[in-house]
Amino acid sequence: MESETGLRDKRLPLRWIAMTTLGWLVGVVLVILLSMALESVGGVSQLTVGVGMGAGVGLFQGRVIAPWVTSKWHWFLASTIGMGLPYLLWDVSAVLGFNPFYAMWVCTVTGGVLVGILQRRLFRPFRPRSGLWVLGCAVGWGIPQLLLALDDAGLLSGRWAFVLTAVVFFGGLLLGAITSLVLPRERPRS
Repeated sequence: MESETGLRDKRLPLRWIAMTTLGWLVGVVLVILLSMALESVGGVSQLTVGVGMGAGVGLFQGRVIAPWVTSKWHWFLASTIGMGLPYLLWDVSAVLGFNPFYAMWVCTVTGGVLVGILQRRLFRPFRPRSGLWVLGCAVGWGIPQLLLALDDAGLLSGRWAFVLTAVVFFGGLLLGAITSLVLPRERPRS
């Protein structure tokens, strides 16, 4: 079915979810590797969480979204910077002695908003619903973290351990499913 903006792409949501999930898994590995590298030189930083997850997800999402955005590499950078910045701000404030209460879910939801704002600007002009992208990113990044925060607060019993393990490894499935709801539905013309 053709429209002014291009052809309908019915496979996009499934490809998006699959690549976001794969990117999340790569992000988990990147967080571990970055943390190990930093610890080997005597450092500790929460920045590794934001940068690792943002880079992994952004890299794989960029491959799928490339036809709809100005640059897949800008998409990758927007994801990495947007997710990394709240963690960096927390690290800097801790070094400066502010010792703020650290809550990973606050950093992640804030990062989701920043990722959404930065990525929204990359959509080509035909994308009329790009304003919803910010909300989709905040919710998509936030839901997996909210489940982990509930566990950290002791609100989930031991029988939820399998769910929490699944969130760590398959949070990208939730992120991909939620953000797929606000993806472009028309394939751009070449």
